Amino acid sequence: MKIRKRQIHFFILLFVASSLLFHPPSDFEAFAATSDGTVDSTVEINDSTTNGPELANGYWFGGSVANIGDFDGNGVDDLAVGANLCCGGTEDKGALYILFMDEDPGNGLAKATVVIGDTTTNGPTLSDDDRFGNAVANMGDIDDNGVNDLAVGARLDDKGGSSSGAVHILFMNSDGSVDSTIEINSSTTHKGPTLSAGDAFGTDLAHIGDLNGDGINDLVVGADMHDGNGGADAKRGIVYILFLTSETESRSSADKRNLNPYLTDEILVSVGPNKAIV
Repeated sequence: MKIRKRQIHFFILLFVASSLLFHPPSDFEAFAATSDGTVDSTVEINDSTTNGPELANGYWFGGSVANIGDFDGNGVDDLAVGANLCCGGTEDKGALYILFMDEDPGNGLAKATVVIGDTTTNGPTLSDDDRFGNAVANMGDIDDNGVNDLAVGARLDDKGGSSSGAVHILFMNSDGSVDSTIEINSSTTHKGPTLSAGDAFGTDLAHIGDLNGDGINDLVVGADMHDGNGGADAKRGIVYILFLTSETESRSSADKRNLNPYLTDEILVSVGPNKAIV
């Protein structure tokens, strides 16, 4: 849906997951709000949307959403939508849908949809019940190819222990394909997070800009089942602030960032009943 600048009203496009009180977790709605906060129009995106996602029962499409900028250069921002219980059976590996939005509302809302999952070339390596797509964040253009890159949570990834969690950094191409993927988990070198079974690292994500001034956007990651400072089974939760950086190498006499960003530091914030410890 295109919000035209020439219209009298100023529209803000909000993308939210559908409420379980009114819809099953297999679609989400786009609202165009006027400057006084009222809703001007609503469009629902689901498996009946022309050029939209192909879904089945239990996918939980719409569990996470993000504005990822204009991938295809048509003047309309595109969307990333998570379906962390995709794709059938007992696997629950999860998937991320890239929705290319149409510049002409008369043609329908979506021009095309690309699915990113464990079978995607250069995409994430996933196992059953990883819940990839439970959170997604637009990280900006980390690798300088003109396309925004994405951080995607997989909160029940087992690489650091059962359900310890992980975050996948997807280096994107303009057609929605993946150039490469880096996974951040407890085995990440260069000061990666220290995780234990059940931490659920990657429960939520937020891009917070370049905090340390190195030219790379940094990332906040929630681990809501982490015990924090509360002892065994406290489940107080922790927020990780990951300062991302990237190495530089020379290619054909031009310095270009490679596709292996790593962590330069981490800050653990544990919030207890009466105090915060940093």
